[in-house]
Amino acid sequence: MQALLAHLEAAGFEGAPRALGLDADGREMVSFLPGETVGNTRPWPAWTHSGGALVDVAHWLRRYHAAVADFVPPASSYWREGVVWRPGMIVAHNDAAPYNAVWNREGLVGFVDWDMAGPITPELDVAWVAFSWTPLHAPRVVAAEGFTDLPSRPRRLSHFLREYDWQGSTTDTGRCAWPRTPNGVPSRGGQLRPALVNGAIGTLITRDGRPFSVMAFTVAGDKIVRIDVVRDPDRVHRLASALLNRTERTGR
Repeated sequence: MQALLAHLEAAGFEGAPRALGLDADGREMVSFLPGETVGNTRPWPAWTHSGGALVDVAHWLRRYHAAVADFVPPASSYWREGVVWRPGMIVAHNDAAPYNAVWNREGLVGFVDWDMAGPITPELDVAWVAFSWTPLHAPRVVAAEGFTDLPSRPRRLSHFLREYDWQGSTTDTGRCAWPRTPNGVPSRGGQLRPALVNGAIGTLITRDGRPFSVMAFTVAGDKIVRIDVVRDPDRVHRLASALLNRTERTGR
């Protein structure tokens, strides 16, 4: 993490703490980002779901990807999730969600808690930051956080991608959504595969090698007009069987 933060500072990137080395006990030290955070507040402050926040985060992510694009982590690096960096990957924050954002009157200051940083593809990083800020979690989850305007989510996702300058479509981003545990941490053993769900592009999510759920995106033009999450075990099993049979026939 120290090497990553030092690289960001050298690149002139604002929006992340500065690396301050290790203390006498070997603990990593970083600078303080002044501003407001979510903390333990429920529901979350209104700024977390504002249009301005969506734009600020998209712009932060775009700048971050530009700054980190040429970062090659030291060979001795070990990341919390155990992923090994390879060319074509970036080292992302991996938890740039509202609860790690620092805010002031002018907007987003940056993100804290870089302990989840690690290698990932830029596409997956875009997908999960978009997932967190649209937000695309289950309705009961986002309601507890203060977000209730569910019909606006397709528009918000499209807006986030435009502000990031995403060159693909909302469907491409949907394919990249990555399974996470209920507390928001990337799920160990979780995998996803593109799938057709009632004719719509979707994602089959597995955990520990077993089908867990399906997220289906209905897209009109380049906008998501409907999001369905299927968790009924019987239906998930049928969808998974159909996908696996197709994969065996096509070899993809």
